[in-house]
Amino acid sequence: MSRGHGQDQGQSQGQDQGQDHTRGSGTMTIGVLGTGGIAVTLAKMFARAGHEVRLGSAGGGSGTSAVPAAPAVPGVPGVAVGGYAEVVEAASVVIPAVLGVQGAVQQLRSLRAALRGKILVDITNPFTGGHVDFVGPWAAGGTADLAAAFPGARLVGAFKNVWWEAFDGGPDRVVPAIRVISDDARAKRTFLRLCAATPLTYVDGGGMDQARRVERMALSGSGHMSGPMSGPMSGHVSGRTSGHLSGHPFGHTGLSAA
Repeated sequence: MSRGHGQDQGQSQGQDQGQDHTRGSGTMTIGVLGTGGIAVTLAKMFARAGHEVRLGSAGGGSGTSAVPAAPAVPGVPGVAVGGYAEVVEAASVVIPAVLGVQGAVQQLRSLRAALRGKILVDITNPFTGGHVDFVGPWAAGGTADLAAAFPGARLVGAFKNVWWEAFDGGPDRVVPAIRVISDDARAKRTFLRLCAATPLTYVDGGGMDQARRVERMALSGSGHMSGPMSGPMSGHVSGRTSGHLSGHPFGHTGLSAA
């Protein structure tokens, strides 16, 4: 994992076994940062799976965290909105659904201390606007760049090999198996457990060294593959069977907004 992971292990373990399970039902507090289509889609999915969800708005102010987000998430109770800082403070898992890795770094830089020990889920794909290649500086994989920017956080990459239209709930949608990557085995297990009640399929995609491969699966349209890819892979699977859907990368920088 990133620098400082060892010294954060005790804090991380306490967070996993404390805040994540205090309600006694295995639910977790999820902070989704952003109010665009992808952010709201994720908030709906996790709320419907029984988790407490906070939706972070860049313009949110103090005192808004307890306000139900009915205008942003119609028909889904239990979602609250607030500013980034209060959402990060309240959540044990933070999912930035903002403008790419660079956008996430810029938005979260002031919250670096608050993110220490928390699971930080990277959903971005560093593609060019035409979905034909990777943006130069991020060619090694976006999750690794986010890990370097926030060394105290527990980085997990997810939703990188799928297309965001797959999550709109249409009756003919078949979603590829979602590859979940991390060098922090416990953080990855925690996130997979968190996702178990969602109507999707998840597989352990290995460590951070697999980020570029997983991201290229979306770029090449090969996200439908459900068997092992090169590199480490274990067999944790939950939800539906896998399939293929063309469209836009789920974490493409042009498809989400703060």
